[in-house]
Amino acid sequence: MRFIFGRNDDAEAGARDELLSRMDAFWKELSAVGLERLEPSAARRQVAERLAELHPAIDCEVLERTLVLTPRGERRLRPWVNALVARAPELGGLTVAGYGPPLSLSAALGRARVETGVDLAGSEVRAGFGRGHLLDLVFHSPEATSAADERVLTAAECCAEAVLGERVFDDWIGTVSVTPAPRRGPLRVVSDDEPRLPLAELGPSVRAAIEGVLSGLPAAEDGWTLFETEPPLASDYARQDDLAVATTCAPELLKCFLEGAPFSSKRFSRSGEVFAYLKLESKGASEERLAFRTEVEDALARELPPGLGRVIGNGLGVRYVYVDLALRDLGKALPILVAAARAHRADVRSWILFCDSDWSDEWVGVWDATPAPPRASVEHAP
Repeated sequence: MRFIFGRNDDAEAGARDELLSRMDAFWKELSAVGLERLEPSAARRQVAERLAELHPAIDCEVLERTLVLTPRGERRLRPWVNALVARAPELGGLTVAGYGPPLSLSAALGRARVETGVDLAGSEVRAGFGRGHLLDLVFHSPEATSAADERVLTAAECCAEAVLGERVFDDWIGTVSVTPAPRRGPLRVVSDDEPRLPLAELGPSVRAAIEGVLSGLPAAEDGWTLFETEPPLASDYARQDDLAVATTCAPELLKCFLEGAPFSSKRFSRSGEVFAYLKLESKGASEERLAFRTEVEDALARELPPGLGRVIGNGLGVRYVYVDLALRDLGKALPILVAAARAHRADVRSWILFCDSDWSDEWVGVWDATPAPPRASVEHAP
């Protein structure tokens, strides 16, 4: 269900209005409870009981004077949570937030210990960038019996998210893994491992790494890279799953998106751009489909004013054609995209979709009658 780009007259409007009414009822009940007068654990129980009736995937916690509501790993629910937070009333001085804030190291270790029974105080961490500007973290812990120790892995993920804050963790962390480390004794263990950081340095080091990535991003990408893939045979395709040939001036961005890695536009732009794409159903011979996509792409390159948006790539798929975009002011840019697609007689099954994981359920139809786009659950042909 869309919360950002839904229309009052679309097929989802009734269900969305009903859910918003349930959100208001949720807050009305909590206002009567007097959360601000309860101990944090009791306040959390009151919220969790009612929250489960709204959506079982939404979690909550109470940190001093802040009530945090979060979708945790279900990032497609982020607009859902933002809508719930935005409707929160005054709760006697209790602040409502949609992201868990960064905690002190002692508080982060305490949370991991309470939730998992694992003490990570003697651990060190190694951090390095992987694909798509995502940071991978490896916790070297004496508590870990192996790299597959689920209890220690859960503790490491909990600790990392708490130290960095949920927003940074979601946007910048790719994987968290663990590896056994020798327990400290009277003799120093000599190791040739890559440099490790004390846990106290995790937050500052990640922030410095993020600044390094952002400062190194080019103002505008130079040069174009060609990609060729072999899409599977399917009855329909979500995202860009039918892509056969693509050209891009942002290859790292495109690789990250096509591989299905967690995606945040913040990792690829210093100027607040949102990365999106126009997905147009296109029938006919390859030459005709290529000409159609080129016409739309050229029109967008002409009509998007400097500073508002730009074309960063294109693609030809088995069923769809694509124009990849970097957009700054969505309120002004989206109508231009819709008008250009309509002017070139785009099929009714044509959409503006977004690369960000948080917006994976959001879309804009080119036409009023445009149906919802295909999802990942579409069955593949035998």
